Amino acid sequence: MKNKCARLLTAAVVLLMVVMVLSLSGCGKKNDVENETVGGTEQTDTATDTDAAENTADTPDDADIAASENSDSSDPEAPSFAALQYVDFTFSSGAGAWATQLNIRPDGSFSGEYWDMDMGSSGDGYPNGTQYGNTFTGKFTDLQKVNDYTWAMKLDEINYTYEIGKEEILDQILYSYTEAYGLDGADEVDIYLPGAPVSELPEEFLQWACSNYDRFEAEENGLPCYGLYNVEGAEGFSGYDFIDTAVEYVENAAKADQEIVRFLQEDPSLTQMDMNVKSKERYDNWDAALNLVWYQLKMKGVLKDEDMEQLLTEQREWIKEKEEAAQKAGEGSEGGSIWACLVNDKAAELTKDRTYVLLNILLEAADRETVTME
Repeated sequence: MKNKCARLLTAAVVLLMVVMVLSLSGCGKKNDVENETVGGTEQTDTATDTDAAENTADTPDDADIAASENSDSSDPEAPSFAALQYVDFTFSSGAGAWATQLNIRPDGSFSGEYWDMDMGSSGDGYPNGTQYGNTFTGKFTDLQKVNDYTWAMKLDEINYTYEIGKEEILDQILYSYTEAYGLDGADEVDIYLPGAPVSELPEEFLQWACSNYDRFEAEENGLPCYGLYNVEGAEGFSGYDFIDTAVEYVENAAKADQEIVRFLQEDPSLTQMDMNVKSKERYDNWDAALNLVWYQLKMKGVLKDEDMEQLLTEQREWIKEKEEAAQKAGEGSEGGSIWACLVNDKAAELTKDRTYVLLNILLEAADRETVTME
């Protein structure tokens, strides 16, 4: 169980890197964009925020219909793209600030992003380094069952948002648009199911994928996750259920929150400055959790377009109400040392509540059991 938690947390950390890179990246500023609510803060649309119809996957209601085009619906064990719709596939060495991440929709279409930040590659006009990467969409076809733990499919097409080879400087960062590492040269792509015997999987796949989990444990118990293998490129992705990842992250945020609250209540040696710092940590903890859940809702297509638009409107209103309530909590203490603590604590409580609301929306959309706030 401990190893499973560690793997899910690794997946969550990679996902947070995606959220951070996309929010801080200047890619979104290359188009005419407007500020859009992302989770708990106002952020600028990124390069991945194209038209809703392009970004939103088929909803769970449509999954069976879409999947029937790619498999024998009379066989419950037949391969189905719909079985992969809640899986985050990530190609990464486990070290360094780079990764390729993609999600497959029930009809075989997919979307994703590749990023690689090199702070040391700087020059005139871009002292903050170089951001390599791109966002992309595409289509897998011809999904076939090879054996009990392997499916095979073809990469039919892949389209990039930005022209390969193009470079531009934005916000003192050089953006260099490239192909997605891990999918280069791909034609045949294999899917490995959780529990697959590691001894029968390609060593090239394991060298990549096993950087994200314990190789010896996998040899004993089988592959602990989904795998995606670019046969021509000999490159392997690990795949984890992103809804499980969100639940695990929120559970750990709740544990961290309980520890911070206990520390604030039981340590008599804390100065007001200490309490201010801890209260800010508490708010940041829940803000990160909320933004992770929001990213899953917004980018993974679990909601219908109209439902997502309604939720976006509600989220913008919630942010406004949260900021007003937090400021009101500090009324009468402006300029005093306790003001920051009062404001942070109120913001943390409201963000915690909202995180669970959004998490349960995510769970309900995927027909999963909802959770209660800890």
